Amino acid sequence: MEELLPDDPQRIADYWLAGRLGSGGQGVVYEAYDAAGTRVALKVLRSGDLRGRWAKEVAVAQRVASFCTAKILGARLDGERPYIVSEYVEGPSLRRAVRESGAFSGDALYRLAIAMATALAAIHEAGVVHRDLKPDNVLLGPDGPRVIDFGIARATEMTLTSTTSAAGTPTYMAPEVISGGRAETSADLFAWGAVILFAATGQDPFRAGNDNPYAHMQRVLSAQPDLGALADPLRPLVAAALAKTPAERPTARELLLALIGGNGNVALLSEGSREGGGVAPPHADPDPALGERAERLYQELSPEIRELVPGMLLRLVAIDDEGRETLRRTPAGELPQAAVTAFSDLLSVTGEWVRLAHPALVKAWPRLRGWYAAERDGLPTHRRLAEDAWEWDAGGRQDADLPHGSLLESLRDWTETRPRLLTLTPVERAYVAGGVRLASRRRLRRRWFTGVLVVLLGVAVTASVLADQQRRLVSGQRDRALSESLAAQAVALRRTDPKEGMLLAVAAYRVAPTVAARGAMYGALTQVENEVFVPPERPAGRYALNHDGSLLAGTDGTTAAVWRVDTREQVRSVSGLEPRAEGIALSPDGGRLALQYADHLTIRDLATGQTWTSGKDDSWDAVVAAEMDFSPDGRFLSLPNESGTQLDLTTKTPVRTPSGDAEAVSPDGRLALLTTMDDQNRMHAEGWNPVTRERAAPWLKTMTHAVFSDDGSLVAISDVTRVRVRKSATGEQVGTLKPTGMDIAAFGPDHTMIAVLSNRRLTLSAVDGRRLLTYDTRGQQLVEHVPRFSRDGRVLRLLSSDGTVTSLDLTRYRENRPTGDDVPMSPVHAGDGRYLLSDAGGGRVMVWRPDGRLFRTVRAGRLEPTDFTTRFTMDRTGRVLATSSSERPREIQLWDVATGAKRAKLTTSGFSVTDLSFGPDGRVLAAGLAAYDEGRRGLLLWDTVAGTARTVPGVENSGVPLVFTPDGRRLVVTGDPPSLVDVATARPLPLPDALREVSTIAFGPSLAAVADFDGIVRIWDGGLTRLIGRFETGKGVGSLAVSPDGATVAAVTDAGLMFWDVPTRTRVGGAQPLYLTEDGERPVDLRFDGPGLHVLLDAGTGRDVPVDGGLLASRVCARAAGARLSAQRWDQYAPGVAPVTIC
Repeated sequence: MEELLPDDPQRIADYWLAGRLGSGGQGVVYEAYDAAGTRVALKVLRSGDLRGRWAKEVAVAQRVASFCTAKILGARLDGERPYIVSEYVEGPSLRRAVRESGAFSGDALYRLAIAMATALAAIHEAGVVHRDLKPDNVLLGPDGPRVIDFGIARATEMTLTSTTSAAGTPTYMAPEVISGGRAETSADLFAWGAVILFAATGQDPFRAGNDNPYAHMQRVLSAQPDLGALADPLRPLVAAALAKTPAERPTARELLLALIGGNGNVALLSEGSREGGGVAPPHADPDPALGERAERLYQELSPEIRELVPGMLLRLVAIDDEGRETLRRTPAGELPQAAVTAFSDLLSVTGEWVRLAHPALVKAWPRLRGWYAAERDGLPTHRRLAEDAWEWDAGGRQDADLPHGSLLESLRDWTETRPRLLTLTPVERAYVAGGVRLASRRRLRRRWFTGVLVVLLGVAVTASVLADQQRRLVSGQRDRALSESLAAQAVALRRTDPKEGMLLAVAAYRVAPTVAARGAMYGALTQVENEVFVPPERPAGRYALNHDGSLLAGTDGTTAAVWRVDTREQVRSVSGLEPRAEGIALSPDGGRLALQYADHLTIRDLATGQTWTSGKDDSWDAVVAAEMDFSPDGRFLSLPNESGTQLDLTTKTPVRTPSGDAEAVSPDGRLALLTTMDDQNRMHAEGWNPVTRERAAPWLKTMTHAVFSDDGSLVAISDVTRVRVRKSATGEQVGTLKPTGMDIAAFGPDHTMIAVLSNRRLTLSAVDGRRLLTYDTRGQQLVEHVPRFSRDGRVLRLLSSDGTVTSLDLTRYRENRPTGDDVPMSPVHAGDGRYLLSDAGGGRVMVWRPDGRLFRTVRAGRLEPTDFTTRFTMDRTGRVLATSSSERPREIQLWDVATGAKRAKLTTSGFSVTDLSFGPDGRVLAAGLAAYDEGRRGLLLWDTVAGTARTVPGVENSGVPLVFTPDGRRLVVTGDPPSLVDVATARPLPLPDALREVSTIAFGPSLAAVADFDGIVRIWDGGLTRLIGRFETGKGVGSLAVSPDGATVAAVTDAGLMFWDVPTRTRVGGAQPLYLTEDGERPVDLRFDGPGLHVLLDAGTGRDVPVDGGLLASRVCARAAGARLSAQRWDQYAPGVAPVTIC
């Protein structure tokens, strides 16, 4: 990997760049890392003229099996910088391997030939022709060769992984292609032969001496290459592949069968993948990920230098003015020289400046991600401190340049509460201390005489108090540092050991109630990962979960074991198995283990030891081992293969379908969904009844993958563009899912949910298409097994290729979704928390008790039942309700809540009412007005006691929230532009800086939280004159609330619920996903209530979110019930510190 060039970006979309892997005439390939630290290859395409063709080729490439290529993870072709993201393959290209390590020979060459033939067979079976196979497009990964850049290279007429080769390199183009013919699968076979010959000789087989492309083409058309470097049986196979006539070349399947031997009764792709695995050039250099390099370097440092590394690296990252993560070029004098020298391999030093050599380090190294998360909110403050201190020192340390006023106050607040990771330099300490001394001198001059007397009289007492304070300060700082360290470690454990991470989060709070500890507890309470089970002494073999995910089976070939996932207890073991099983499946009750081999099947009764073995015939040909599975009732064993075999375990009889790829078979064995390919490599889909041998499912037209629900009533079917859920009996569409592809999937036990894995992302959806959860598995081992729902549907378990089982908590998605007239839809808090209000449609306003009981219904107008346009609000006492319906849009009505009687009404003289809001004392009612036909807008203030109404001149907003200040003297009209109104005079007031842009606003006892349209929340004093702090949400803000003590601000954003701690000016943890779905049912109203925050969702349900640290800790302890942190583990996290009582 080469370093980035000065013109290269630091990041593209959500991907951070580490360095260049290669470049070509029309694009560059970067090593990059996503937000979770997953390593990827990101190809930036320079020309935007062929985006349509790129999009088509991306869709085709995604159909190819992931084991033989670098899987495409995503693409964006409509932006200024179009790019494609693919799986990163650790290993060199074949050309580079031969150049650096020499030609292949013997077994290594033969395994390479098998592996590449296997890849071509898989590509061709997916209906894809590569068209540009050559040594540059073969990567030698740790698990075998991967073929890359198929189709894409042809579409863009370039190869992104090489600076010297173009697509359609003449020495690897088939003769018919050079002659102007269409490149079919046979052209790929010609290229295979040429690539194998290159691997054996180190020379491009048809290259002419003068390096003229036309001379190369002429040699392809007429010359016969020297095959002397090849031994039998490889030589005749390469000769056949290099035949000048396409019809004389073997197919990829025929070639693979000849290479691995046998009579055709083998699972070709599986066997080819096994035989061709482990291909690597001799003396291959390791290709560690950037995070691994950093961790290795860090572990080699002395403890003293290690302590300096976090602070040094945090000085090289920053938060820009828009709240986005970025990098910082830092003066060398600001950094500890010993750490810079020790970490020089990952730094770039130019003159007096230092920066990260690889921007992606901030995501690639988990340890740095943890440090960054712990310090993120303080980085803007530190950046200003560092830059100002540097300028003050360079300018001769003048008193006039020292901090003072609010700047000094904010710097002192941060330096006193900062975590221990980011230590101050001597210049920074001197800068802050100088400001403090200067402020002290100024105060002393004003109070000199009094101060002297105080000092003289209290010197002895003061000395004692200061000593005690110093002891307390040192102890408090130590506890805060430990708390923040434990919190960072808790965050890092969320995916690998969730329960231990929960315990560490609470432990951090027990040590010291820091903001970081509260944030870690919020994350522990809302994270979807509930438990991770790693089999003890796990064999390097095959794994399978039973149908409900409660049991895990694993085998190393000759022995097998079964564990209970929830208790981690081994419940069965068996030995004496036939080795080299290619796939296993565990029955729903855990009593039988199926083992699939190349040409037969074995089923072992784990209780009695009895074994049934099938005959060795073509029934098992090309079985896809990863898809072998028992039916939910254990009666059938599905063996998806080219003849659609399903084994009836009662009769031990295979149930077959016509020739075709059986993507799915219903649980009762009466409906098989097949895909077939015609002579033109076009894919077709059809349904078949294996019992009656008749066609079925006439509604089925296209399909790439499919899965049935447990009862067979529903089926999810994917094609290239979308996934649809249909009723299997009629084909009626139930819903369209958001994932555009489906690798593997499973329905929940009650058939209301479906989990889909595609591109290493899990999407949990309701069957009607509402997306409930998106979970990225790319930070884990490869998840390639069917997701398993627990019997009650509250847990979803994912099995990784290394045997790790991750349990996801689905409890929040299983909550009953209220429907009908007996629930408040889109409710809001009213009457100071005494009631909830909702528009029931048809001009009805419903008043609810907080516990969800209906208290009263007020008929504000007579409208259509589907008309939800009634405006309403309630005074703080809960006694008066104000309404205005579209039936009488120019009338405001007042209602007695207790009796339901109408108290008064006001006509608005030609204006429709767009919004209503009562003042704090319930006397003044503000109403937004609009005359839509005339394009006029306005504001009205109604004194409901005196019965007088006044319009406010110069206020043009309507249909936006109207918010009174806590004293009721002023009214904020939000919107763009906002307005501020004096309630007593009904006149606009000059707009303070605090209200230049307002999307939403909330007042506390002594402060105001103001959000703008860019997602920035600013905290002002109650008078809206002094800025206290600002917080970046990065998303739009929908609702705000301030706690009664003014210490916490809550905001609903597009990313979730966010909290800020006002005294420390820091965000508390990350955004919390509190929604029932990702596509709707958002929080609509917030209200602090006692020790928590009550969140109302537009679906009519509410959630109580703990804010008090003690309550939060008890909730996390309840979730981690049964987990314990041993003294040994505690000492690893907090060495030398006495354990604390956690739960």
